[in-house]
Amino acid sequence: MTDKILYFNLRARAEPTRIVYALAGKPLVDERTTLEKWDTLRADQPLGQLPVFTCSEGTLVMSNTIARYAAKKFGMMGDNLWEEALNDMIVEACQESFEKLSSKVLRWKVMNIDPEPENPNVVIEEAYQELLKTLDFIKKVAEKRAKAFLICDEISLADIVVFVALQHAAVVYPEVMSENEWIEEFVNKMTSDERLKKYLEEREETPLKYSSVSEDKLLYFAFRGRGEPIRIIYALAQVPLKDERVPISLDHWMNIKRDQPLGQLPVLTCSEGTLVQSKSIARYAAKKFGLAGKSIWEEALSDMIIETCDCSFGEIGAKIVPWKYLKSEPKPANHEQVLADVKEKIIQAIEFIQKGAEERGKRFIISDEISLGDVMFYSSLEVAAAVYPDLMKYNSWVEDFVLNFISDDRINKYLASRPQSQLPI
Repeated sequence: MTDKILYFNLRARAEPTRIVYALAGKPLVDERTTLEKWDTLRADQPLGQLPVFTCSEGTLVMSNTIARYAAKKFGMMGDNLWEEALNDMIVEACQESFEKLSSKVLRWKVMNIDPEPENPNVVIEEAYQELLKTLDFIKKVAEKRAKAFLICDEISLADIVVFVALQHAAVVYPEVMSENEWIEEFVNKMTSDERLKKYLEEREETPLKYSSVSEDKLLYFAFRGRGEPIRIIYALAQVPLKDERVPISLDHWMNIKRDQPLGQLPVLTCSEGTLVQSKSIARYAAKKFGLAGKSIWEEALSDMIIETCDCSFGEIGAKIVPWKYLKSEPKPANHEQVLADVKEKIIQAIEFIQKGAEERGKRFIISDEISLGDVMFYSSLEVAAAVYPDLMKYNSWVEDFVLNFISDDRINKYLASRPQSQLPI
């Protein structure tokens, strides 16, 4: 049987074992579950915890035990008993340091499990200093060894665990990766290894990757429209978004319009700055959370779908919404013809997107995972369905796409809990 590890869709305690297998070039069934599904799985797990490792010899629990077993199996614990002990020492030191970081910072800043402490900045700084103390200890051990890596001239478990610990810490402390020349050199050596480089490029995204630094805020009207794709992207990434909704009131809008860049919405504010233009915001968020495509070509396909939707479904906002919903314009005398013309253009876009998706033969429009193109197409269908209810079931392909999309647990949860839209669009 192929060795298998069961863990959450996170890096954390399973990542060293995954990297050991990647460096060894050996297959590992990397089964990932979600925090939402954990309650139903817990009773079946030894000790009621993860990770759980299974292989032909049997079952192992406790993350360090699993990582040590894998490292010994593939010759990554050193060449003698002393090198094995040094590997153990660094693994335990990192474990202790990470436990402190997790309990003091990650649980409230990243995972939103615990409430924020009264003195968050002090807690963050104290945890960082403790981390640096551990790294300084490891540095002294490595300098005394004077090998290519921490313990040996080849990558061993200690290197893997320290590298993973640095990546975890960088979620809260991005500066740690360049704290000093020794850390920079260590990280560069690790990421220069072709096996590790390949693994890092191909590994699955983790939903908590950016949540610790997210203070992003979206300002948009209290309906779906051009803000909804952005909201869905954050829901897919499982990253908090302050979703500030402006009531549909001309007086209210005129009071805040002059304060908005270009005098329009949506507006996204984040640690990097401010963005306007809905498509630019959606692209930024999708790239930030790994939902824009896995290659330049997939990004281009997503872009094509975005622009196609904007040029077709976007006609609803330009030619129908003002008189049908906002009542800011009189109903045109030829309104039935307007409705028919817009629908024809939308159907043309649907059939174009369908043709490309069928040629690619993936589960979703561009790939086997939800990407920005899917988000934009689904959001556009929702808007169109307010005017043309039959479009959600235009044909079997559209029906299958919608069912696939809303069956994703993250999407399903978002749709069930999102605020009521003040307009049908």
